[in-house]
Amino acid sequence: LISYSMTSRATNAALGFEEARSVRLANPYSVETAEMRRSVFCSLLPRAAENLRRAPSAAYFECGKVFRKESGEVVEKLSAAGVLVGKPLSEIQAVLLAYARTFFPGAEISLRQAQSGAHANVLHPNMSCFVSADGRDVAVFGAPHPRAAQHFGLEGAEVWLFELAGDLPAALPSGH
Repeated sequence: LISYSMTSRATNAALGFEEARSVRLANPYSVETAEMRRSVFCSLLPRAAENLRRAPSAAYFECGKVFRKESGEVVEKLSAAGVLVGKPLSEIQAVLLAYARTFFPGAEISLRQAQSGAHANVLHPNMSCFVSADGRDVAVFGAPHPRAAQHFGLEGAEVWLFELAGDLPAALPSGH
């Protein structure tokens, strides 16, 4: 997927991002483009929901910039994430484990439950895990948080989200 980095306050809020750290645009095209996205999921989840009836089994990926305010300054970061719809949990686990083994060769790869942190409002609190390489988190995945699933109309669908963590490996394409 290639999408704009602008989103709505409602979309950022549905993913639990507080308004105080969001970057508002001075002259947005519309209310739907009033803020910069805080997560690539702001772009991916609406597309997955729009296509759910036509494509009950699909995968959406994007690598792009996300934005937030820190100490009054705008911080932008390159992020890579994906949404798998109608795919089993084992498939996303296999993909992320293969990613970790490829970009972190020789590292001890492990999974551990994600219980808090930056993804607390995006991922389901009891259905999410980190993928670690030698104890360093390299990806996080799980079901969408119930509030986000409801907001985007994804409740009841088999949906899995993942995001690569930390600084992205140099082999990934740069953002737009």
